[in-house]
This record gives sequence, structure tokens and C-alpha cells, in this order.
Amino acid sequence: MKLLGLSIAVAAFFAATTPALSGPPAPIRVWFATTGALPVAGQSFTGLAMIPENGTYIKTAKCPALVGRVRVPGRVLRYKVAGAKPFALTCTWKIPADAQGKLLWLSHEVAITIDGYTQDHGPNLSWRVRSG
Repeated sequence: MKLLGLSIAVAAFFAATTPALSGPPAPIRVWFATTGALPVAGQSFTGLAMIPENGTYIKTAKCPALVGRVRVPGRVLRYKVAGAKPFALTCTWKIPADAQGKLLWLSHEVAITIDGYTQDHGPNLSWRVRSG
């Protein structure tokens, strides 16, 4: 009888402390969108937007790129309405003046942090830099 009571107590403990068996949580999705514009030497270029799905909050974002073999840091801009969480982020790069004809390349190094989880891959994109 004591064994039955102990078994019921252990089963109740695990039922109360174990999450529902509905499977893993839904993956957090971030949509990546590009502009139809092309970068111009000597000017800033906004070429990538990140749009979180289902109101997910992107805590941090980085989007380094290469122009030829030169690393170009990306500037992340957040778009929000009246104090709400950002609903979109964009990456902008200052294109060097001597970059005409070179490739602006965004590798899978886009890194975003959502709820402590860092997703360090994104789209593999490139654009040919036009003259100014």
C-alpha cells in the first residue's frame, strides 16, 4: 500500500513539473527581405530588412558585410510605433567611394538575438556596387 501511495506521489510530481507533451516550442521566425535597389559607391545603402513573426522581439542584431575584401560594419535601424516593440529592422552600410564594380557581400554572418537565443545565420546575398 505504501508503494502504491509513493508511486502516485511520484507520478503527480512529474505530471506537475513536466511541460505538456505537445512537442517542442514553435520555432521563432524572422523574415529577411531585400530591396530592389543597388548600392552606389560613396553612399549609404539599405539592402536588408528583418521582420520578426508573431510580435517576436529582436534584442540585438548585427549585419557585417564585405565590399571586395574590406569588412564594412552594418548599421541596424529599428522601426517601431509609439513605444511598442520594433516591428522591423534594417541593415545599412556606408559603401566606400572606391568600391565601384566590387561586390557587396552579406554572408550568413547576420546575427540576431531573440529571448537569449542567438540565430547566427541569415541570407547569403550580394550586390554589384554602381558608380556614384
